[in-house]
Amino acid sequence: VFTEQRRQDLRRFLLLILRHPVLGKDECVAFFLTAAGQDIGAQLKEKIKPLEDEMTFNEYADEAKELITTDTEAKFEKLLKQTAVMIGVMTNMLNVAQNMETRNQQLQQDMSQLADTINTLHTSPLLASQWTSGNDGAWSKIKADIAPLVDKFAPLSSCAQKQVSSEFTEAVHLFLDLIVAYQDLAERRERLHSLYLKTIAKHQALVAVKERAEAQGKKIDPSKVLKSGEELAQMEKRDIFSLYCLDLESQLVHINLVQIPMIFQVLANVQVTGHSEFLEVWSAIKAFTDAFGKEPKSTRSSIAPQPSKSAGKEDTGDAIFSPFS
Repeated sequence: VFTEQRRQDLRRFLLLILRHPVLGKDECVAFFLTAAGQDIGAQLKEKIKPLEDEMTFNEYADEAKELITTDTEAKFEKLLKQTAVMIGVMTNMLNVAQNMETRNQQLQQDMSQLADTINTLHTSPLLASQWTSGNDGAWSKIKADIAPLVDKFAPLSSCAQKQVSSEFTEAVHLFLDLIVAYQDLAERRERLHSLYLKTIAKHQALVAVKERAEAQGKKIDPSKVLKSGEELAQMEKRDIFSLYCLDLESQLVHINLVQIPMIFQVLANVQVTGHSEFLEVWSAIKAFTDAFGKEPKSTRSSIAPQPSKSAGKEDTGDAIFSPFS
């Protein structure tokens, strides 16, 4: 079970990466998918080492400040709240999907056990002889009717198995993985922005020290302030570029919102198919069980009570005593 779960997790992870317009074309991804031999992880690390920081070569890094709007930061904050709500919704849906899958697996086992039980009723040698019921032939009739009933119950397990389909669970899980990945990316950007604010405070403190020293006629090495200014410029560039990239990623989330109606379509299709087949099988069983074990009217049990004849009324034929009558 653990290995299968890991396999499904890896499948969803790779699916999200390969669907990404940039990551899906990355040479490291291609290497990971095609590399052979031992210690792939070490080979991948060696391949990544010479790669440059994207901010140093990306054509949009220097233009990011012009590409984002004044309300991008506000939109980002709102999107974070929406993402948190959507994660909660999809997590609940995933729990429902997994619970449904577990119940359907149990239903499949129950239907299989039911078919085996009926088969035991038909084939057990201990039940082969007549019961000590005088001249009553009910057991012979019931036993004869059980034989075709075994075949009619057999498809129920298969019907239940079709409702166990993990397609619904996987569809929910895939979208949940997508928005969780976006949330993780947003949190990393927030940490970077926090570091950028600290860099601003540090640079402002150095500038203040320099200005006080100059006001007192003291000489101070300007290299620290210049270096701090360069670091601040780089951090500002990185902060803005990260916001630009995050804004692009948010568009991918919006594009993938179409998965939500698809998730419900998958759920409805699985349920309709499963329940339709269940209905067909149970209808066939009901048509058979309506006549199951009944004797022809010409045959009368020696212990069955005789119907009484009331004045002015004709005999209605054989009657079977029932405590529920």
